[in-house]
Amino acid sequence: MEKKYKIVLSLVIVFVLLFGRNSMNITAQASGDASDNNAYVLAYYDIATKTETMLTAKDVKQRFGINVNSSTLTISSEPQQPLMRPIEEKLSDEEKSDIADKDEKGINYFNTNNGSLLLEESYSNKVSKSARATIGETRSKISNPNTSPYYSTAKIYSSDQWIGTGFAVGYNLLATARHCLQNDAGWKSSITAYFGYNGNKGTYFYKANNAIGYIYYPSSTIESSLQDWAFVVWNTNTVYSTGCYGMKGDGYNGMAVSTVGYPQDLESGNYMYKCSGTITSCNDYDFWSDLRVYNGQSGSPVYEETSSGAYAIAIMTHSYFPVNGTNNALSRRIDSGLIGWLIENGYA
Repeated sequence: MEKKYKIVLSLVIVFVLLFGRNSMNITAQASGDASDNNAYVLAYYDIATKTETMLTAKDVKQRFGINVNSSTLTISSEPQQPLMRPIEEKLSDEEKSDIADKDEKGINYFNTNNGSLLLEESYSNKVSKSARATIGETRSKISNPNTSPYYSTAKIYSSDQWIGTGFAVGYNLLATARHCLQNDAGWKSSITAYFGYNGNKGTYFYKANNAIGYIYYPSSTIESSLQDWAFVVWNTNTVYSTGCYGMKGDGYNGMAVSTVGYPQDLESGNYMYKCSGTITSCNDYDFWSDLRVYNGQSGSPVYEETSSGAYAIAIMTHSYFPVNGTNNALSRRIDSGLIGWLIENGYA
């Protein structure tokens, strides 16, 4: 009997560690109906055991007393500086070779002549790097990413083919696009993030490669930006070395924003580039903006620059190419309920 109690207690402890005991509101992040108690609102994938734990709105409310039917919260987490000034590290020859062999995966919408949208999963070595890279260029190179928030931004890659961008948002948390963490076989078992990556110099400021799990919206498809977000959970407090972005859930139409990442159409993604613009349209889940993005920037932060630091308001997920060659960016907003849950569970 004693052994049975120990097993039950262990399961309870594991669940609390993953999902915490909190009293924050979180909003159902499915099709927009936060009152649907059967909607799945959050999931955690354990890399070691390859198991997925999911919670519905009803589960969360019953177990933790969280009211998921409110979207009126205004919650933010604060940006943090690293404890010590980041020091450049050198990539090994093997690391240089590994990264050079990778490809940037993008999910793009192309506007056809009849006005319809065509969804295309594209890869940087298979798509034309056209005049979009030079005509009306609004991006600037970050030659030495040794200041905030650039050293909190990472080039990420896995043991398979794909590369993307991610950014630190908490003590042991990296935000990115979910399609950077999955392939046809499912979740990737190994993710490496090089914060402040500078490929032409062969340097970075911090390397993280001990992911233990992923936090995400539970869905079998990620074609929509509603599902295309995720957080990598590291097995160490990376914030001491990388600092982190703050997070805000109050973006709005006309807001001035910026993004940084590693676009493949400029210098093969070896340098970090920054673009600034405005939010041109928004709803409860998405932001459209005039930010210029390309393959390799999936998972980049969309952030507001303030006197207190950089606050991420969204995660870059898709790009949209009208027939006139201009570019618009689609990003998944980081809502206040999710920020509150991350804070209450010790992630941010």
